[in-house]
Amino acid sequence: MNNIQFRKNKIPYDLKWSNRRKTIAIAVDSNGVSVTAPTNTSQEKIDSAVHLKAPWIRNQLNHFRGMYQGYLFQCFLRINRPN
Repeated sequence: MNNIQFRKNKIPYDLKWSNRRKTIAIAVDSNGVSVTAPTNTSQEKIDSAVHLKAPWIRNQLNHFRGMYQGYLFQCFLRINRPN
């Protein structure tokens, strides 16, 4: 697991290397951040790309956290529903 420092937050990400990719791809889902990079890309270039997209990544992570918290709240309401 790699990570970068963005302001006061660390952004952890999984890094995958690909012979087929020509550019760096950044994906965010409920499991976190994954980066796929061409095999000949330097770590500095990857970190720079993640840092450049850090505001977007943070917004996406907050979106997924909000969805999860909403889901937990709905489950809580179902469990504690008066009969």
